Parts: sequence; C-alpha cells; structure tokens
Amino acid sequence: ERARKQAERREKLLDPPPAVRVIQSLEKVEQGETNAFWILTRDIWLLPTSRYYPHGAPDITKSPGWLEASDSTRARILAAARRYILEADPKTHRWLGKNVSHWPSMAGYRGLCLLSSYEAQWIEQLDASIWQRWAPAIIGYPTASHDQATSSRHRQLVGLAYRNAPDETLSTLNVLIDQDNRQHNEIFIIRELGNCWDARLGAFFLEKAKDPSLKPSVLGFLLDDLMQRNVAGVREYAESLVDFRFLQKKKSRRRARAAAEALFKQRSDAGWPILQPIFLDDPPFGYKVALGAAARMDTYLRNELRWPDLSENQLAEFFLWLNEQFPNEKDRSPFSTHGITVTARDTVGDLRGTALSALANRGTQAAVDAIRSIEQRIPGDDSIRFVRIEAEQHTLARAFRPLTPAEVIDLRPRTKAESISKETETMAKSNRLVERCDVLLMTATEIETSAVIDAAKALTKSEPEQKFGERTYHALGVIGGAHVYHVSTVRAGSDTPGGSMMTASEAISDLAPTTIIMVGIAFGVEPANQPIGHVLISQQLQNYSEVRIGTEKNTGKLKITPRGDKVSASIKPLDRLKSAKRKWESGELTAETCLLLSGPVLLDNIHFRDALLKQFPEAKGGEMEGNGLYGVAVEKNVNWIIVKAICDYADGNKHHNKAERQKLAAERAASFVFHAISQGGFDPAILANRQ
Repeated sequence: ERARKQAERREKLLDPPPAVRVIQSLEKVEQGETNAFWILTRDIWLLPTSRYYPHGAPDITKSPGWLEASDSTRARILAAARRYILEADPKTHRWLGKNVSHWPSMAGYRGLCLLSSYEAQWIEQLDASIWQRWAPAIIGYPTASHDQATSSRHRQLVGLAYRNAPDETLSTLNVLIDQDNRQHNEIFIIRELGNCWDARLGAFFLEKAKDPSLKPSVLGFLLDDLMQRNVAGVREYAESLVDFRFLQKKKSRRRARAAAEALFKQRSDAGWPILQPIFLDDPPFGYKVALGAAARMDTYLRNELRWPDLSENQLAEFFLWLNEQFPNEKDRSPFSTHGITVTARDTVGDLRGTALSALANRGTQAAVDAIRSIEQRIPGDDSIRFVRIEAEQHTLARAFRPLTPAEVIDLRPRTKAESISKETETMAKSNRLVERCDVLLMTATEIETSAVIDAAKALTKSEPEQKFGERTYHALGVIGGAHVYHVSTVRAGSDTPGGSMMTASEAISDLAPTTIIMVGIAFGVEPANQPIGHVLISQQLQNYSEVRIGTEKNTGKLKITPRGDKVSASIKPLDRLKSAKRKWESGELTAETCLLLSGPVLLDNIHFRDALLKQFPEAKGGEMEGNGLYGVAVEKNVNWIIVKAICDYADGNKHHNKAERQKLAAERAASFVFHAISQGGFDPAILANRQ
C-alpha cells in the first residue's frame, strides 16, 4: 500500500504545470509586479512531476522551462530579466554573510548571467548605480558546482562588478572573508577574482592579511596566494611575521609558521635567506614548516622549483638542511605496498632531490664546488658523487661550442691569398672586447638604462662591470646560461649620430653578440586594452617614415601612403620571448606580440597617430630606434627583436605623469626581458646539446 501511494505521488502532475507557472510570472512582471521574476527563476527549473523546488544552476538556458519555451516566451523572459535588474532590490542585508539562500538576490544574478549570454552590450552599458546594487549578489553567489563555461561567465561578471562598483565589491569581499575565516580554513572567494587583480585589490588583501583575527591557516592561504601574484609588500609582511621574538608565544608561533610556509613555497628562493637562521636555531619549527608547506604543494609547483635567486652555496646549504631533517634512508620505499597516496613527507623527500638536481643543472664551477663541499660533509654517499660528475658534465657542456660550418671549412688547407685574408680576420677578432656575448641589451634613454641595470643587479646580486670599446658596455653577468651585456645609444632615434644604427654597428664589431634586444619604452594605441606598463614584443616592424605624405583630391585631408617594407623579427628570440610570456603574465603584468611602428618622429599628436593607424591598422604601438637596429642586425646576420612597454598613447598627453609612467614602463620591459633570459633559452649550450 505504501509503495502504491509513493508511485501515485511520483506520477501526480503539478497543477498548474511549470510552463503555465512561468507564463503567469511573466504576466505579473509585465503588469508591474517586478518581484515575480524571482519566482519565475525558481519555477523554470520544475519538471511536471517535481515534488520540490530544485536549487537550480545559475544558467537559466539549461533549465527545462527555457528549453521548452518558444522564441516569443524567451524574449519575454529576457525583457523580464532586464526589468528585474533595473528595478529590484536584492536586500543584501538579509543574507550577506549569514549562510542564507536568498532567492530574490540569486534571481538577479541569474538574470545577469542570462543577459550576458544574449545581450552582452546591454550589460556593459549598465549604470554604475545598478552595479553597486547587485555587486554583493554577484560576488557572493555560491560557485562550488559551476562547470567551466559557467565559471568563466561568473568571473566576467565579477570583473565587471569590480570595475563598476569597486567600493561595494571590496566591502562584500570583507564580509565573505570574515565568514570563511569563521567557518573554514581557507578563503574560497579569492579563486573567482582572476579578472580583477590590480594594485588596489592587492593592497586590500594585504591589509586583510594583517587582521589579527584571521586563523593561522587562513592567513597562510592568503599569504601564499598573494605572493604567487607578486602583490607589492606581501613578502615583506610575511618576513616580518617570521621573527625570533614571535616564536616564543603559542599564537604568534602559529602565525609565524603560516607565514614561513608561504615563504618556503616561493619558487625564487624558498624564503631560505630569511628562514635558514630560524630553522637552524629552532629545528622543530623548521621541520613543521617544511611538512606543512609540502602538504600544500601541487605537482606543477614541485616541477617548477629551481630556486634561481639562491646562490650555489645557499642552494647547497638548503639541500644539507633538508637532508639532515628528512634523511633519504627514512624515505618510503617506492615499492611499498602500504598505499599509493603521496604524503607530505614524500613531497619533502622529492624537494631534497630537486634541490640537488637544481644545483647540478646550474652548469657553473661554483655549483661543482658546492657539491664537492656536500661530499665532504656527507662522505661515502655514491649518489652525491654521481651528481657531482653530472654537474661537471653540465659545466663542460655550457663551455662547449660546436664548430660552425665556416670554421669547419677553415680547417682545410689554404692558399697563400686565403692565409693572408684569414690573418686579417683573426686580427679583427682579437680586437673584440669579450670572448662571448650571447645577448646584448640596447637602450636609448637614461630611464631605460637605469631599469636594465637595476634589474640585472637585483637578479645577479652583483654590480655590472664596465667594458670600453667603441662604446661603453656593461657586463651584466651570466643569466640563464647566457652571457649578457648592455649598451646605451648616445642619442634617441635610429640614424642620428650616436643613434641605434651606429650603436648597433659598433657593438657588433666590439662584442659579436648572437642576439640584440632593444629594451625600453613605447607608445600604445588602445588605452582601454593596453594599460601603462603593458609590454609590446615586435613580431613585425613597420618603418612609418618611409611614406608619401600627400593630400586627398576630393576632401583636402592628409593622405599617407606607405612605401616601406614590413619586416619580421628574428625567429629564435621571438620564439623564446613568446614562450616566456606565458609564465610571466600575472595580474598587472601583461604582454603581447604585435606589429610595432618605428620612425624618427617623437609622436604626441592623436590626429597624426590615427592617420598612421588607418594605414597600419594592425599596429599596437610604436617607438623610435627599431629601424636602426633592424637594418644593421640583418646586414651583420645577428638575431634582433624589440621589447618595449607602453608609457603613453601618442595622443597629446605625453606630459601627464611622464616620469612615473616612463619609469614603470621601462621597469616592466626590463623585468620581462630578464625573465625570458632566465628561462635558459638564450644559452648556446642548449643548441649544442641538441646537436
């Protein structure tokens, strides 16, 4: 009997049916009862046999009611959604931070999702007051079960909310972070902010990290995320928490441990310069930090660790500490039958091996010496001896250079005339300043030069050495296996005395570089899409001075006819820079490969700029020195490319915050170039190993 009644209930149809309910709600909205829309967003998910209201997904277009609706009904639903967004009150105070499922506010979010799919332009043009009203509903909408497409749409809406209602967005985030802090051990909302990151948002989260009421676990999660995004000031704050004075009190010790774990996960140096003295003084603290950090390291992060900012001796000390705290004889056997789950202890063992391998792969004599010191402190370990041999081989490989085809030909017996020619060539080579120059960085202004020199010093921890030839050069050191030098033009421009053409020609004679990269500042053409500091990489170069300037017969307007060729940058540096771009971009750090304009005119006139863009519509920016570099580099068979960041838009406003903008742009361009070189792709040993 009970089964029969249950079957009857399952078979009983809703009265009125879901489709009728949707129409009834639409009629109410159209008659002025705007709040009937949230009832519609609930009924639209019903099936004819539903017994309960399903929670429903944010994408109404996947609901039974939408899929079965006619085109005219769908148009009415869209109109109802627009009216609801403009008129309804989400009553944020009733649900925000209270674990309440509030249908009216969720209906607004679902209406925005629907309209973003069908009427994106209407969404973009909404007044800021509308975004201020709905920002809490957008930011606070639960996203745990979103599919990839819905998650992408959600992040777009969150980005629009932050752009149009930043104060309301940050206020909502503050409430949600406090809620996560009370109920969980991490901050979930931070995952949805991929389209929002800027200096203001970073500063907000850093200030939130300083809240003493945060749980240590939440603090660690927040610091970890902010350091991965390179938020200004976060590393300094984390280092301030890891202080001997704070390790004596239980609460301060937990916060210090959370900060130390975030530092330990840093790809650049594992926080070792700060953590080493603390770990040596308090081994139990260091042991727990390493295990705690390892427990939150994903496979991708472990595979990326190379700790490039540690010197060879520091990396050796890091390995020795790991080996002392987590000796390999206590590693779990890879053939163990006690389960296959990777533990934090397994991960630390992997880190220990990674540290030794990273040291061996440096390919420097300093690395070999550091591994020899490890052998002395851990005598009798054959595995370390094998790593030392591997390091010696890497060092030899980096020093090895295969003969070029021309050098192979030179081995044949020569005639007397050829011998005289060879002696002349040898004398020319003997006049070169250096044995090897893999990358030459060229700048044209003092701001650009300072940015390159400062970035090199921060990376190598040493002062550049001056070299004097036809020009003054700076030996910046070995970076990513490449010998890197710098030269500055005497004057801006290409074919002026002391410009890029003459500088490049003399530098090639003095240094014989494999690749020349022009680094510095440029103008952009799309203020809405190209923020100050946005990096432009010359996939192609167009000389805009090789034009015919005339007048339209009918209108009398300026007519520009291009006559110069569009040239492509060298394949090898373009490949290396495009690859490095994917790992460099984050938050405010953006870059693109594009067509760059180059010419002798310092552009700051929007009409002239726009006239050029009509001739070269695919151009994304421009500068003054590229033509000179290109002409000489091609003639001398030297790889070349231009990397410059945007400091203005050639629109007549160059004077606005000129110094600050140029400094930021020069620093961004230098940062990207050194990041690319550090990846190792400009090291000639890589090609040698392939051969």
